[in-house]
Amino acid sequence: RLEKSGVDPVALFKDKVIVDAGCGGGEFTTVLARFGAAKVIGFDIGEKGLDFARKQAEKVSYKDRLDYRYGSLLNIPLGDNSVDLVWSNGVIHHTLGYEKCLAEFSRILKVGGELFLYVNGRFGLWELLLDTLRLSVESVPRDLFQHFLVSLGFNTGRIYWMMDCLYASYEWKPRTEVESLLRRHG
Repeated sequence: RLEKSGVDPVALFKDKVIVDAGCGGGEFTTVLARFGAAKVIGFDIGEKGLDFARKQAEKVSYKDRLDYRYGSLLNIPLGDNSVDLVWSNGVIHHTLGYEKCLAEFSRILKVGGELFLYVNGRFGLWELLLDTLRLSVESVPRDLFQHFLVSLGFNTGRIYWMMDCLYASYEWKPRTEVESLLRRHG
């Protein structure tokens, strides 16, 4: 994705200390390290994802540059001005603490540090469909719906995506508000 956008990932990540904010199973964390980061600290509140990430890290030659930690993005357990880059891919809109996350990212970033932020926005017809689907499964227990998807033979990636869309909380913000929050937090 970065290369298609004209960004050299090695130049962007090489020798940097990076936080993968909401790392899940560590997919991006490992990529950041593979492209030369000095250290990547993956934070998440999902123990299963962190356990998976730690097991996967054992399989790569750069495992010593990967550090997976339990922690909330609303109160990141790192010192001020301690990292070069914060990578947040599709996470903060799930926290119900959007602005607090941005404040924490700003706090832990070194002066001149960089933030990669991807958030879900408004999707027009997609959003209307998603809102309608969320209402339709509101009374269906999460575990039961997940079991149903497994029984249909969906792959784990598709199941993760569907559960994320239908059951995870979302805090929608228009682009102008996101830009304003980013300016407010430097």
